[in-house]
Order: sequence, then structure tokens, then C-alpha cells
Amino acid sequence: MELVKKENQEMETSQNSAEKMPNYPTTNGEPKTLIYSPPKTEMTQPVEIFQSPDFKQKFMQLAESQIDEAAEICGTCFGAGMEVVPGKGARPCPVCRPSKARERMLEAMPPKIRRFGIPELKTFAPRRDLHPTVEIAKRIFDEQTKILAKIRANPFGNYYLAGINGCGKTTIGYMILLNALKAGRKCVAITLSDLLEEFRVYTVASGEDKLKNRPSILPDDLKQTSQYYSLLIDEVGSPKASEYRGEMFFNVLNAVQNYGHQLIVTSNKKDRDFIEKWNAFDDTHGDSISRRLSENSVAMRCFV
Repeated sequence: MELVKKENQEMETSQNSAEKMPNYPTTNGEPKTLIYSPPKTEMTQPVEIFQSPDFKQKFMQLAESQIDEAAEICGTCFGAGMEVVPGKGARPCPVCRPSKARERMLEAMPPKIRRFGIPELKTFAPRRDLHPTVEIAKRIFDEQTKILAKIRANPFGNYYLAGINGCGKTTIGYMILLNALKAGRKCVAITLSDLLEEFRVYTVASGEDKLKNRPSILPDDLKQTSQYYSLLIDEVGSPKASEYRGEMFFNVLNAVQNYGHQLIVTSNKKDRDFIEKWNAFDDTHGDSISRRLSENSVAMRCFV
């Protein structure tokens, strides 16, 4: 019995020493692996950092931001901007493209329009409190009410918006354009002065400069029916008239009319004054331009 007890004690002593000792070579130089069992401990309380209110708040904010980012990723192109069409190749994403184009248009929108909010076709309403006199306010309110009813009945029609400064011509023009953009149309908004200057620079440029200075819209862009445009040309009565400018302006209007694109034009001049201005260099451009602006167009004329 004593020998058995002694042997058990030696085995316990050997196991205890094995728990404390790392791997080491034996006396004959051969490595020997010892099993190391760390002492067992019990976690009596959770780690404090995971239970702190600050940690919970930061964790939830991070999770919510990642969810928002995931929600913003387009399910069609997955953020790449291009949709793969089996057997045909790739094309601009039909889901992302209108929203990105809308963002660019809102950024380019004149501040005088944005200060009253984004002009949406469904919610836009005339206001009487933005004009200097009761008489002017009533005239503008009545004209805006009439044209809005016509636009809502035919949002993709052609519109000629003429009147005094502040009567809402440009605001209504952008309202029509934003609606067309939402429908997937290609949209261009530009003043006639800027467009004619772009034509001038493009005409005299050559080589790489011609590519860099391509105008926002060219008549050749409009000579097709595979992609319909909605074109807002603002302040057509402002630029100086010349034979070259009259010819370029006429070419754009002619392409719009012949290929069925949408045209929205604003002017601060009465019809006769506008015709006389563009007829100053020849007898044809003023009448031709005026006729193409008025044909198949719904007009708002708001002169007090």
C-alpha cells in the first residue's frame, strides 16, 4: 500500500510540474512535447468596454451608416454606373443615370430659383407675395395658373414662355425639364448667350481643342429619334444678334422641330421686338426663328 501511495504522489508531482514547464529537449538531445494546461479561471463579470453606453452608441451609428450606404447602392449596376446587357454589352444604368443627371442639374440651377425650393411639376403653385404691386401679382398669378394647367395636361409639349423679369419663366422652364429628366429623357438647360458662345469657340477650335470645347448641344445631336431630348434655352432675347448667331440658332430650332424633340424657350421680349432684333442682319432669320418658336408651342405671354 505504501508503495502504491508513493507512486501516486510521484505521478501527481510529475503532472503538476508538467503544467508549469515549457517544451525543452531531453538529456539525449531529442525534443519532447509537454502538455501545458493553463489554470482554469471563471469570468465573474463581462468586459466593461462592451457594456458602456458610448460603445453601444458608436456601434449603432456605424451599423446604421453601413446600412444606409448599402441602401444607396444601385441594385441594377451595383454602383458602377453601367448596366451589363447579356449578349449586347454595357449601357449607362437606366436607374442611376436620371438621379445623377438630376443632381447635376440642381447644382447648375440658378440660385434665384433654388431659394424658393425645387420646382416640382406636381407641387408647384403660383404665389401672389413675390411681386411689387397687387396688379402685377394678379396678372402673373393668372398667367402662371393657366400655363401650369396646360403643362400638367401635356408635360412633354413645347412651351414659349415670354414676359417681364420675375414672372417665373425660368422657374417654370426648369420645372418642365426636371419632369422630363425623371421620365428618362436627355435634358439640356442653357442660356442662348452661353450656347452661341460655345458654338463660336467650337467653330474656331481644331484637334484636341475641338473635343474639349464641344458645345452642350449640337444640331447633329438632335438629328435622330433614338433618344429624345428636352431642351431649355433661356433668355433668347438677350444676346446680340448677328448673321452667324442667327444661323446657328435657327439650325438648332430646325433640328428640334424636324425630329420631334421638346423645346422650352424663355424670353423677356415681345414678339415684334424679338423678330426685329433677329431681322437686323437679314430679312429671313427673325421671321424663321420666331415661326419655329411659336409653331406647335403653347405660349405664356406675361407683359404688364
